[in-house]
Amino acid sequence: MEQKLETLADRQPEALGKNSLNSAIKIAGRPPCVTGFQGRSRELTELAELTSKNRCVVLYGEAGIGKSALIAKLIENFANGSIICQFKFVIWKTVQHQPKLKDLVNELLDLTSTQFSKNTSERDEQAKISCLIKALRENSYFIVLDELDGLLEDGSNAANDREEINVEYNSFFRRIIEEEHSSCIILTNSKPLKSMLKLQRSGRPCYSLKLGGLDLEAAKGILQAAKLTDEHKWEQMLEPYLGNPSIIKLVTEKLLIILMAALQNFSVTSQN
Repeated sequence: MEQKLETLADRQPEALGKNSLNSAIKIAGRPPCVTGFQGRSRELTELAELTSKNRCVVLYGEAGIGKSALIAKLIENFANGSIICQFKFVIWKTVQHQPKLKDLVNELLDLTSTQFSKNTSERDEQAKISCLIKALRENSYFIVLDELDGLLEDGSNAANDREEINVEYNSFFRRIIEEEHSSCIILTNSKPLKSMLKLQRSGRPCYSLKLGGLDLEAAKGILQAAKLTDEHKWEQMLEPYLGNPSIIKLVTEKLLIILMAALQNFSVTSQN
């Protein structure tokens, strides 16, 4: 286990900060950098509570709204002790490349140091999943599958050639949710997943949480960190972006470029 999952302090100096990390928490993978993270105290508390009570949490919201950053910040808070953590191990996996389920399961088995032949026949794939769930039962894992979009489509939105993949993944997540263990798997997606909502409504230990935009003060914090002036104009400037931190940061960067260019032009003009 120690060879697969190193301490946060060893693996995450640039993303999570090395000084105040709880070395009891170990991680595989690389969460995004949370430098400049603004606001979201209510969402952090809510997400921490949901992951402590459910075996699966779907965090959904529009692109750039900060889903990955929120989870990475939660991991940082687990590590520095500002939020109570029941998990001993963290696994961060980006699944934007849409891996086959058997490949994902093999990798998770490897990351949890679970011994199982990777050449197992297809009919034994469920046995592999059983071994993975056994590992989740024996140790408390916080597993993040980031950027699920396109990997799992619901209902009529699914293309014919992806139907089998949908069935496999839905069956996998259902087993993760329904079978007894002390871990939590958290998924990020732009939209809610109907299959998960159905399980939630039936009383299974899973939950879908929508992440909205930053509140005004947190959005202003991004502009303040960039040292923009004319604070009285910030509220009007931020209004079109609906609290989307990625868009606000992009616009802020463009404004700074424009301001720097204007200053350079002014300097050249003054010298002539």
